[in-house]
Amino acid sequence: MVSDNITTADVPVAALLRVLDSARSFLSQRDRVAAIANGDAAAPRHLADAIDRDFALFYMERAAHALRVAVAEADAARGAPAAEPLRPS
Repeated sequence: MVSDNITTADVPVAALLRVLDSARSFLSQRDRVAAIANGDAAAPRHLADAIDRDFALFYMERAAHALRVAVAEADAARGAPAAEPLRPS
């Protein structure tokens, strides 16, 4: 449950920045996967680009895991239990 009276004093700034960075990375990867799925992404011009595109879902899952870890660490820093069990990376 989220409390309305949590302040940044309850969570170290470094932990909050890790959460924000992880969230940005996850959202970027999610948008990229969606663009590929919708056919909106440009066709790969090189083999390396095609391989990178093939790994897009993997990168999104890795970013999602990093976000879960960052949130769990921020929760732990303020003394709260993790919201859900972490899946293995």
